[in-house]
Amino acid sequence: MATNFTLPDGDIAVIRDPKEVTEAQRRPVTRLQMRLAVSPVGQLLARKAEVGPEPKEGDAPRSAEDMAALEAIDAEFADLMADNVEALDLIDDLNDALIMALVESVNGAPLAAAIDLKGKVYDALKTETAKHVVDLMPTFSANPDPASPTPPSAT
Repeated sequence: MATNFTLPDGDIAVIRDPKEVTEAQRRPVTRLQMRLAVSPVGQLLARKAEVGPEPKEGDAPRSAEDMAALEAIDAEFADLMADNVEALDLIDDLNDALIMALVESVNGAPLAAAIDLKGKVYDALKTETAKHVVDLMPTFSANPDPASPTPPSAT
């Protein structure tokens, strides 16, 4: 089911349920995710994710070991990004594709291009749609359906 999302300027964006995204909308996202996953930037982002999310208020603070790991990853990331404009483009392209796949409309009008949005609106939609990036990934797990023609799924 689609949900309404209030943008910083008061406009309303309708965000598609990730289950309702068509393959034509999803495929650019998955292609960019795969390219990012095998890139040096993707490897650093994966290492950062392994440390875990930012603690919420009331949670225990990060350990000194986790803080040191994050500082090292951030330093590597800064060095890598300083010489790698393509990596920034890849991240921007993924954000654009996510917005285009998941935003059904803004104030009732279909979204023509993410890049044409105001900066604060783009940033809000980027944050909101990023929550669903995993939902758009295809599953590579075995199919338990006995009618599946491909072993080991059929076993």
